[in-house]
Amino acid sequence: MHELASFGHYDKATATRAVKKLEEEGYVVTEMAQEDKRIRRIYVTEKATAVVGKTLESVNDWADIILKGFTNEERDAAEQMLIRMACNALDHIVEQRGKE
Repeated sequence: MHELASFGHYDKATATRAVKKLEEEGYVVTEMAQEDKRIRRIYVTEKATAVVGKTLESVNDWADIILKGFTNEERDAAEQMLIRMACNALDHIVEQRGKE
């Protein structure tokens, strides 16, 4: 849970609630690690795999629509700018948390 929370920049309670909801809905299963009971492993189910596949397909379709007529170089430049914007937004969020 700690890794998941850190990866998504959420607190542990938020990550725990999200995983619990996904488990209730049948998208993931969790299991305690045999070697350390504090560790919970999270696995996606077939139901989740289908949703992920459909989501990726939709993202790719949307990218084709919004990037129509762009050269490969323009696509790469747009992607790099979006990554930089996302990093700036993340940095801002982290800075604001430190001020609270």
